Amino acid sequence: MIAASKPEVNILQNDEPPMSGSNLTLQCRVRGYPVPKVTWFKDEKQLNANGRISMNSDGELCVQGLEVSDNGIYTCEASNNLGKEKEKVEINVQEPITEAPGIAIGIPSLVLVPSQLNPTPRCQQKTTN
Repeated sequence: MIAASKPEVNILQNDEPPMSGSNLTLQCRVRGYPVPKVTWFKDEKQLNANGRISMNSDGELCVQGLEVSDNGIYTCEASNNLGKEKEKVEINVQEPITEAPGIAIGIPSLVLVPSQLNPTPRCQQKTTN
């Protein structure tokens, strides 16, 4: 016989910072008996599945095509008849760094800009007769 226990919660996420346009997966690992029900919140408001957000019964939350508006505090809440437990994680979506063509970021570079002037040449070739 399995002993009844209140829920325990642990959120797992990628080590890499979430980037705009990428997907975010948060895994809510829960323990307890009876098996806890998992509910996800963002900034204290319950999340519902839509075209970009999906949740499965294993406690996984997936947000597709991240945007800066997805920044916030995500909470996984697990509950059963013995209690409720939650864990929070803060998500800050980063904008990708773009580089100018031909210029490496962090390396000093010389950029040549064509002049609008047409100076006369300083060295002329001598002609021999």
